[in-house]
Amino acid sequence: MEDHKEEKIMIIKGNVLTNEGPKAIEEIKEGDIVINLGNRPCRVVKVEKGDCTEVIRFQNNPDLLVSRDSSLATRYGMLDGGAAAPHAKEEMLYQCEAPCFFDTLEPGTLETPLPGYELTLDSGKGVFVNGYGIGCKEGANA
Repeated sequence: MEDHKEEKIMIIKGNVLTNEGPKAIEEIKEGDIVINLGNRPCRVVKVEKGDCTEVIRFQNNPDLLVSRDSSLATRYGMLDGGAAAPHAKEEMLYQCEAPCFFDTLEPGTLETPLPGYELTLDSGKGVFVNGYGIGCKEGANA
């Protein structure tokens, strides 16, 4: 039986929108203020790091990379990233500065694992990373 460890919404590469402007995901820490999908500031209450091999790439946003289990904000609600597998799929993605943008989701497998970061927020269902809405955990106010 295959052990599937990667069941988290992980941001591998990209800049998270914060109250001070975009910040690389690896620089985000507990207590940082980020902008959630409702365009409201919220606090990061937890950052978990893990390794990712199953990913989603974005044809028009090559500097963004997320785990395949990530949820993505679309014009029609949150999309489970696993729905993009096994083939590329075009989606209308929700953005912070524009109503929506068509992009092609390209699932893939990395030859070597890369570190990914899962954020837990005090409010909101996700954050903006390189302009696209990416789902996050919502935790209790801490």
